[in-house]
Amino acid sequence: PKVAMMAGILSLAVLLNRLDPVPGVVLMIVSTLFVVAPVYWLVMPRLNSGESLLCLVFVYAFTFAYLGGKNPAFKMGPLMMFVNMTGISNEQSYSFSGPIDGAIMTLLAGGVTALVYMVFRPMRPEVVVVRGLKGFFSGCAEIVRMYQPSDLSGAHPSKPSDQYSHGRLRRRYIESAVLPVPPQIRAARQRLGSAEAGSNLSNQIETLGDSLQSVADRLYVLEWQIEQTRRTIPESYQRFAPIAGNIRQALEHRCLTLAAFPAGGQASVISKEVDEPLLQELEAMLHQVHQDFAEGTLDRASATAMCKVVGSLRGLVTSLKVATNAMQEIDWKSFTAPRF
Repeated sequence: PKVAMMAGILSLAVLLNRLDPVPGVVLMIVSTLFVVAPVYWLVMPRLNSGESLLCLVFVYAFTFAYLGGKNPAFKMGPLMMFVNMTGISNEQSYSFSGPIDGAIMTLLAGGVTALVYMVFRPMRPEVVVVRGLKGFFSGCAEIVRMYQPSDLSGAHPSKPSDQYSHGRLRRRYIESAVLPVPPQIRAARQRLGSAEAGSNLSNQIETLGDSLQSVADRLYVLEWQIEQTRRTIPESYQRFAPIAGNIRQALEHRCLTLAAFPAGGQASVISKEVDEPLLQELEAMLHQVHQDFAEGTLDRASATAMCKVVGSLRGLVTSLKVATNAMQEIDWKSFTAPRF
């Protein structure tokens, strides 16, 4: 039962921190042999008081937590093995079976997690690209769906906890479903051969990866701007909520369309006429903000905040337009065709 429980814990760690479990298992083995075992057999028996053991735990945890700021694997591996292999009690005793049982249990769970990860990870580079695009734009659509008009207009100030949970959930989607995809597509580009498409495929995939990175960065900036703006726009400007709701629905529809595009490979399913009305609505919103500021009905701080949010939205729409053009340059039939 402990192996299954630890496998579930490691699986959550892999999903939430975007870790590759195969090097993680190697790191756990190395930390077991060269970090935890020497501390358990050589250092801990020389500490005779609870205060000294507590200081050891603090120094150990602080050291690898600091290293984890550079790479999460350096924090999780040594700390997890230390917790599962060592035990501290009022009557401190040291045995051979205790740490060995904990190490074997953790390594078995890590092996199971790494095996499942390798089995379910697509091996064909063209499948990596298609699945990555689908997951990328599906994640973008889910993030846009979670943008409520109240997040932009300042409505419902009596429920800050709901707005905070929405923002936290959006950031989690950005970190887990959006940001990892462009590096995966760039890595898959190195493994694509000439049999899958023409000679200019490498440049097309590189352009696609750069455009997706731009969309991810714009989406992250938009989330940051909304978080900063949410506390500064007064309640009286709820009239911007209907316009923001229309933009949210249009962006969600565009992202869902792009998520379904690679599988079909039909350029006609993507309407280029969607971007211009969106940009025109954003320009109208900017014009309204400037007009209200000129008339004195909008203070400078609120006008500046609204301009930043609208500018971030305009940058996101432009990045989606560039990504759409990059996707339409690729022959997706060769990516979706079966090999056998």
